[in-house]
Amino acid sequence: MVAIKDRLKPDTTVKIGYGDGGIENPRFIIGYWSIRGLAAPLRMMLSAATVNHWVVMYDLKEEGDSSWSKEAYLVN
Repeated sequence: MVAIKDRLKPDTTVKIGYGDGGIENPRFIIGYWSIRGLAAPLRMMLSAATVNHWVVMYDLKEEGDSSWSKEAYLVN
């Protein structure tokens, strides 16, 4: 079975670690679109609690006049 962190195909990944060297094995991985900042409270809580985590952001790309590409977010 492939680990979820090996299946990520983000546009941006920010790795946040605290002292114990566990940055490559984060306790949490937050996946979110890079718009609106609605995941900010969760990121702040994890940082305030000094919990190792990754922030994985996906960019939405416009497809025509009325739809958006979700290709980067949907992982097979």
